[in-house]
Amino acid sequence: MVERDLDAVEETAERLRTYGPEGVITYSEQLQRVTAHLAELLELRYHTRQMAELLRLGLAFEGEPQPRFVNGAELSSL
Repeated sequence: MVERDLDAVEETAERLRTYGPEGVITYSEQLQRVTAHLAELLELRYHTRQMAELLRLGLAFEGEPQPRFVNGAELSSL
């Protein structure tokens, strides 16, 4: 995630906290790390950010098609 994404997740967590959410879920593989970060900020049970990354790597290792990995440096060059 790039810095602006982290800021957006933190802002979203602050807004959601007022509603007292009891859980979080995503059906988008691409949002696993973002959702993990959101859950962490809201102190909800979910995969850790590290586990979300390991799940992606494990599935890729087993030949499951995965979205391309892009880091912040690569994003800025697009």
